[in-house]
Amino acid sequence: MPHSPYTICLVKPSRLLLITFFLIGVVIHSHSQTFHLDKTTYQKGEKISVHFDRADSLSGKAWIGIVPAHVTHGSEERNDRYDIVYRFIEDHPNGNMTFYAPSYGTSWDIRFNSNDRGNQEYSYETIYIDSTSEETSLTEELAIWNVPAIGVGYIEGGELSEIKVVGHTHKTQKAPFNTRFNVASLTKPVVAMLTLNLVSSGAWDLDEPLAKYWVDPDVKDDPRHELLTTRHVLSHQTGFPNWRRDKALSFSFDPGSGYGYSGEGYEYLREALEKRFSKPMEKLVDSLLFQPLGISESHFIWDQDLGYERFAQWHDEGRYTYSVWEREDANAADDLITTLEDYGRFVVSVLQKTGISEAVYEDMVRMQVERRENKGFGLGWELITGLPNGEIALTHGGSDRGVQTIVMLFPKSQRGLLVFTNGDNGSRLFLRVIQSYIPDLFEALLRYSR
Repeated sequence: MPHSPYTICLVKPSRLLLITFFLIGVVIHSHSQTFHLDKTTYQKGEKISVHFDRADSLSGKAWIGIVPAHVTHGSEERNDRYDIVYRFIEDHPNGNMTFYAPSYGTSWDIRFNSNDRGNQEYSYETIYIDSTSEETSLTEELAIWNVPAIGVGYIEGGELSEIKVVGHTHKTQKAPFNTRFNVASLTKPVVAMLTLNLVSSGAWDLDEPLAKYWVDPDVKDDPRHELLTTRHVLSHQTGFPNWRRDKALSFSFDPGSGYGYSGEGYEYLREALEKRFSKPMEKLVDSLLFQPLGISESHFIWDQDLGYERFAQWHDEGRYTYSVWEREDANAADDLITTLEDYGRFVVSVLQKTGISEAVYEDMVRMQVERRENKGFGLGWELITGLPNGEIALTHGGSDRGVQTIVMLFPKSQRGLLVFTNGDNGSRLFLRVIQSYIPDLFEALLRYSR
């Protein structure tokens, strides 16, 4: 039967009396706001109905969300950091919310919090997941994690064998087979393969100083700019930060002496390529990669003609829509807009070594810098070695506001997996998809995901 909500009593303005009630084995802690659940044990993916009461003076940005049960109570800021999904109460004037039980873990809290800038947790109730229940479908997973859409591409035998797009681009607009996703940092492998094609043809040198073609004004007085090479950029050993933001670009360490993921490095490389070939980077990519591979729906710059038609708009973990950055200038590190089919064709060409020499390919899959045992960067790709059956993985992820993407390639078995999403929680579906498509390597890959 439903649990009754309980509130605390204000005995004096300076004293707060917390009353904890035990009802049929369920503990509800409550402050000034209350809610109750129909039950506390759920199957994976099962609907969770939350019924709440609130004072008229409560901010509409107060929220209820799912937080791992082990996270310390009391701080809204901490809850906000660890919640996996949430709903604002202003969107639920009838006092009812719907969540879906996570498909992993054993215990979670439903927590009622003051607002995004407050520091108060009003109430919570712990729920438990039946670990023996059946696995959830991809559609159910979208509901669990509050992600509007997911696109999955699977490569088998060196060929793109499956494309699946589930969910919605925006509100009730069903996501089509050819949904256009912003893939964030999955832009970098495209620029990396362009560069390695040029190296293979003899038109570019991996180890020639980039200063021959481009020197950023911010570092012209630092002699370390003369050490910087394409190899440093593609293996994230430039010494640059990820982005300079409002600061001048500077070196954090000498190029080649350590690891530091850097979008600035890729932009530095773009400047050098454009100066050397007197052509915009996107034109180089189009002529050397996209056209030969039959890639026609991928753009570095926002396509005004298509606009939002078929575009997977960005959403936060509460499914609020972010404004979209309509990029007017190409960036070598970010914001490529593409489809699963287009990007699938691209990564198939990587597995098939299209356009690159055997020597360059071997350099690409060689560990250039190790971040931890069996994990680091080659050229343009993160490498995971030491997998079962002598397999290695070439991987890369993309993460921006409202965008979570990943690609994994397995050269020995000629398999690959692409996952594109348009929600902040999208990465929470990755393991579920990897387990479904690459079960033989899942446990080993799981170790390196932590």
